[in-house]
Amino acid sequence: MSDADRYRLQWAVERAVHEELRAQFGKGAVVMRSIGAGLSSNMPDPVDPVQGIDVAIRTVRQAERLLDRYVRQARALGRSWKQIGEALDLDMIDGDPAERAFEYVTAEPDRFDSRRMTWRCGSCDRLISDYGPYTGPSDSEEGHTDSCIRHRAEIAAQERLWAEIDEHDGEAVENEWRCQE
Repeated sequence: MSDADRYRLQWAVERAVHEELRAQFGKGAVVMRSIGAGLSSNMPDPVDPVQGIDVAIRTVRQAERLLDRYVRQARALGRSWKQIGEALDLDMIDGDPAERAFEYVTAEPDRFDSRRMTWRCGSCDRLISDYGPYTGPSDSEEGHTDSCIRHRAEIAAQERLWAEIDEHDGEAVENEWRCQE
């Protein structure tokens, strides 16, 4: 993301928070304040910073819900955990970006359960329990129909990758078994 895109997004979020402050607390809930240090520029700020905190954290929680929805949609359409990790900027963190992505978007399970995410498959229209990128799709995605085209393509792609790894005597192969629809 470029600096210009980052600033544009920052201002869009700030405008959304300010609009919500005005909607909840009236037009006077946001005022123009000096940016300080004797500078003549002003910027909008909440009159009551605690109200600003309240609205900002609710905005963050709404964004997290939106993120969850988009991740489920991406999985339903056959996008890999690695692709999701790259979109989350998790490819810059140590470890496998696919595993980091799955761990980022799923809750820590209680001691009687496993970490998982559910989503509706875009191919077979079944509710899938996804246990992450740790094993292949035949072991990590429960709920597909036997005739699910997406799931069968992922399994075939994984088998091709394993065959390629076997051909290279187990050396790491920079490839990924997820299909792309």
